[in-house]
Amino acid sequence: MQTTHPPLTEKQVQIPSAAAHRRAPVRVLYAFDGCTALKTLVLPNTASDIWDYAFNHCASLENLTFGFGMSEIGDVFYDTEKLANVYFYGTQEQWDNIIMWHLTGYLEEATVHIMGNQ
Repeated sequence: MQTTHPPLTEKQVQIPSAAAHRRAPVRVLYAFDGCTALKTLVLPNTASDIWDYAFNHCASLENLTFGFGMSEIGDVFYDTEKLANVYFYGTQEQWDNIIMWHLTGYLEEATVHIMGNQ
């Protein structure tokens, strides 16, 4: 199902894909732990894995966007019960192949929007 990404807000962070020209993966570790005002986060397609409490205690986080470069998601969603939407820029098969470890349930409870390789 195609949906439109939510509009930009003052509480949105978009990580630029400056690393896209490099072959090195972008890893998200502890990046936003405790960032209680964050509502929307957009990661570049070069983000390859999310680990080590990256979004813990992001109590306002509602929307998360990432792309086909994602390969692993660790235990990163503690105290993120407002997470409602995950926008994945990849195919259903790519989503199904992401290794997910020790999820607290908030990612599993969110609506996942498969956006295709746009």
